[in-house]
Amino acid sequence: MSLATLRDMLIERAKLLRPKGSGTVEKTADGFRARLPGLRTIVAKTLTREDAAAALDRAIARLGLAAPGAAPLVTLAEHARQVCARRVAEGHRNARNELLSVELHIAGDPIGRMPLGLVDRTHARAWLGRMVCKVSTKTRRPLATQTIRNALNLARVLVAAAVVLIGTSP
Repeated sequence: MSLATLRDMLIERAKLLRPKGSGTVEKTADGFRARLPGLRTIVAKTLTREDAAAALDRAIARLGLAAPGAAPLVTLAEHARQVCARRVAEGHRNARNELLSVELHIAGDPIGRMPLGLVDRTHARAWLGRMVCKVSTKTRRPLATQTIRNALNLARVLVAAAVVLIGTSP
């Protein structure tokens, strides 16, 4: 293999690579698949590399994922604080209690540190399972059913606000 051929192959290979932090397009036995940056979440399985790259770009834009060097992503806890602050300003009943609930049950949980656009049903179910197993610091007993119900209803409010923000349900 000549040096010119090797150089041409490397140039063609470089054209296929995506910038670091912009997701992955991988060859599989039946085509190509696109994965989100830093995650194992597959967003598309296609027959061509170009279709997989386009699907990945659409998913990144839809989820509001930050490109390298861009502003950091909004986490679920930050979004929850913003929504609660807006609800307090609008005069909603129990909005201050909702803010306390955010700090106790969302911000301190792994789901609170996740980017808003990446939270899905499996994460929500895992969070609900952790809520059911959680013990009150005051009484040393499991959380009351009504407390869990209130936190779940608050999560529904947050998802409804997220739909307006990012255009899809997280």
